[in-house]
Amino acid sequence: MSLIVKPTVNVSDISKLFSGHTNKFYPGTYRPNGGMPVDPTNEKLVHAVHKEGKKIELDIRPVQAKFDISTYDPKTSVHPMSGILDVLGLDDRMHHKNYKDKYCFLRCMDIIHPAVMGTLR
Repeated sequence: MSLIVKPTVNVSDISKLFSGHTNKFYPGTYRPNGGMPVDPTNEKLVHAVHKEGKKIELDIRPVQAKFDISTYDPKTSVHPMSGILDVLGLDDRMHHKNYKDKYCFLRCMDIIHPAVMGTLR
């Protein structure tokens, strides 16, 4: 991929296909959980998101005051502006119900905590 610093969140109408295809050719690009903010094997958290409307808070780390591209490693470094290590592929609000997969609601941008989404804009 040509982007050295990838966006923290990529919103699209085909996020599952896009992140899956990208991870096939560039493993680990969308991380963790293939670009989903929640591990689908964590049944307790999945239930809390799906049934109770729990919002997900991402781990935001301090960012460097000055960004140095020579020391940046896309696999281990946090995003220089958002402070988030994860790279997520999320569905837009209009298309997130198009999939029939059991865990597709985990890609909906509405499950991310509003304070985090404000950081990402």
